[in-house]
Amino acid sequence: MINKALHIAKSEDLFDIVSLHKRAFPVSFLTELGDRVLSAYYSIVITYSEANLFILSSDERLIGFVALANEPTKFYAKLYTSPSFILSVIQSYGLI
Repeated sequence: MINKALHIAKSEDLFDIVSLHKRAFPVSFLTELGDRVLSAYYSIVITYSEANLFILSSDERLIGFVALANEPTKFYAKLYTSPSFILSVIQSYGLI
């Protein structure tokens, strides 16, 4: 029997979320920026009070996820002013 579960993502799920994102979107802009940027992005989704990141697992293996924000404009304003996200983007370009 296959056991599937849907739950809200936690920080400890980041590695699996980033890995799945890279497999699902191999040539996307965020993927090309690297693991550090993806981790910072999804970490902000997880911790932002007006957003949710749901993950679907099958037999304890991540098979899907969806990120939702109540007000995307406010979410992206928070993202683009987040020191961890800004730093990860700068590092992805090798500027520091």
